[in-house]
Amino acid sequence: MRKTVKIIVVLLKLIILPYSAGANTGEPATKYIGIGAGWTYGGLRDYGISPLYYSGHHASGEAGYLIYSDSLMVQIEAGYSHGTISPSIYPGPDGSKMKSIKASADLHYLRYAGSIAGDRIRIYAGGMLTSRFGYYEHNNLMNSARKNYIFSALNLGGGLAREINAGSGRSMIIFTVEVPVVSLIMRPSYSYIRPEGFLNHNTGNLESFFSSIEISSVNRFTGAGTSLAIERKLNSGNKLSLGYRWEYFDHKNPNRLKSALHGLSIKTLFSL
Repeated sequence: MRKTVKIIVVLLKLIILPYSAGANTGEPATKYIGIGAGWTYGGLRDYGISPLYYSGHHASGEAGYLIYSDSLMVQIEAGYSHGTISPSIYPGPDGSKMKSIKASADLHYLRYAGSIAGDRIRIYAGGMLTSRFGYYEHNNLMNSARKNYIFSALNLGGGLAREINAGSGRSMIIFTVEVPVVSLIMRPSYSYIRPEGFLNHNTGNLESFFSSIEISSVNRFTGAGTSLAIERKLNSGNKLSLGYRWEYFDHKNPNRLKSALHGLSIKTLFSL
């Protein structure tokens, strides 16, 4: 527990303290409200339900608040997706599948940390707080039909930004990556399987929820996430953004949970 607390303190210092390498030309920050929709292909393997890997398509939507400046990149975003996932192998004749609902909330705080290629590519570093919620319900099983998870992770993160003049407008390519270091995980379950941290069906739902809480570092919860966005500034001052997202996590407890997704999105960034 002491090691986990020390990791949290170090991360907060890295996120909050300004970087001595930062540069600021005095230009004011630009702020945007982003709204968009997209598609994701994702799946999971939850040993509390089945050893099979379930995957499928999801429709998604997202909204956020973004701040860009010479020395700072801040993004506050929320997302939602809904779809159906099926076994990737051995689907069987019974039409086995699960309803899948996911939600996310992210805070990215990155500061300028230098540049390369003659200042054409700017480097950012800092931290990110990411939260995920997942709910899935099997259409055939009775005993372990419904599962859910919630986790929040404090991540080390970084990014690259490259501005490209294109025609009469300006385009920007932004790449970010994050790796969780400390995570708060909650996996209450309606299953009658009773490994440590899971629901005891003889107790109330509230007690079961709190008994499932776990604080873990990289030895129990691992993952990574990357995002790539191409933004095109319009004459109105707004932007169009085409993005790609990949992420993965692995919770190593007795009912191991693995999840991954690929996602595409298109959104409008309205200038404030």
